[in-house]
Amino acid sequence: MEPGVKEIRIHAQMSCEGCSNSITRILNKVEGVRSVQCSVPNQTVVVVADQAVQPNLLIEKLSTWASASGKQISLIA
Repeated sequence: MEPGVKEIRIHAQMSCEGCSNSITRILNKVEGVRSVQCSVPNQTVVVVADQAVQPNLLIEKLSTWASASGKQISLIA
């Protein structure tokens, strides 16, 4: 991984590619996010972002989607 970049892992309840696409679209709008990779089978999201991006901000951005869709999200330590 290049300097100034970090990886943030999120557990996200996803049942289909629609969920994955929604998460990707939401997180790609966050300034400093470089890439988003969702795995529906593993229920994980891996975000590569600038060091300045705070993990809690990503959870906050996903919280509206999670509430509306009845899904759970959390940071993976």
